[in-house]
Amino acid sequence: MKDVNIHITYVDGTLHNYLDYGIQIPMKNSRVTSTLESIVEDYGPVNSLSFEEPQSALEILRCAHDMGFLSRTKSDQEQLVLETYELLSPSGDYTEYYKPEIATKPLTDFIDRAYLHVLGTYESSLKALKHDFCYHLGGGMHHAMSDRPGGFCMFNDIVSVLKSLKQSQHIGNALVIDTDAHKGDGTAEMSQQDDFISTYSIHMKDGWPLNRPFKKSHIPSTCDVGVSVDDDYLSIHRESLNNFLKQYSGDLAIVVHGCDVYEFDALESSSGIALTREECLKRDLTTYEALKNQGIPQVWVMAGGYGDKSHLVFSQTIKEILKRYS
Repeated sequence: MKDVNIHITYVDGTLHNYLDYGIQIPMKNSRVTSTLESIVEDYGPVNSLSFEEPQSALEILRCAHDMGFLSRTKSDQEQLVLETYELLSPSGDYTEYYKPEIATKPLTDFIDRAYLHVLGTYESSLKALKHDFCYHLGGGMHHAMSDRPGGFCMFNDIVSVLKSLKQSQHIGNALVIDTDAHKGDGTAEMSQQDDFISTYSIHMKDGWPLNRPFKKSHIPSTCDVGVSVDDDYLSIHRESLNNFLKQYSGDLAIVVHGCDVYEFDALESSSGIALTREECLKRDLTTYEALKNQGIPQVWVMAGGYGDKSHLVFSQTIKEILKRYS
């Protein structure tokens, strides 16, 4: 039996119930816990990564984020969380997704939780460099930009980790393969000046950044592939990814594993793609095998996936990759 702790990571401190904070977005903690339960059933216990000082993540974040933005983690904590989870309307009022009167815990808890996601992605990347594959049940915060949060993402763990690994000479070049339903706009913005990071994003042709007025959201990735619900997603992804990998390579690939492409995802803004569970698995195995065939170590991070059924998509992919890993 495989040592699952080499290949699967999570940080217990990132788990929480959003309703405890008055947040009513359909982001279920069960996507992690239920995925873990499924893996444990087949492979045995998975050890949680432990970090006694979450704030140590700032050293990684300073490699990519503006210092003025990072200072808000101390001076403007609650506002930062409200912006991250889009709980404020343009007029500054609370949206229908935020009911502070039902909260039993402070919003500021999310700061340390976001730090832990970054540390988890960093440690998982080191495992991938050593063992060729690691799946982190966390991270994937691809909408956060250099100077602000957005799209439920406080910090961009993806670019921050890659820049930190580059500075420490763990890697030379790197790839980001983003399969979330929404374009990895933050990743594109934060890596646009870095020739060592090449980014691939396959996402809804329409629908993101929704009605956001930020021009930065339209910064292109190295390769952007927009698809609609009527397109042959699997054929487009296979051809586009293979062409991308013919032009770009790296010492590490971060795969942003978005399962909000699933036809029964609960987030309305993900409806521009509607894959079956079987199609989601085929997409993911295409991604895994393409990188494996190129000999590129890969760390997967858990991006979009909302509602009570997303864990079915995450867990089927992880278990199938573990079967194929050698």
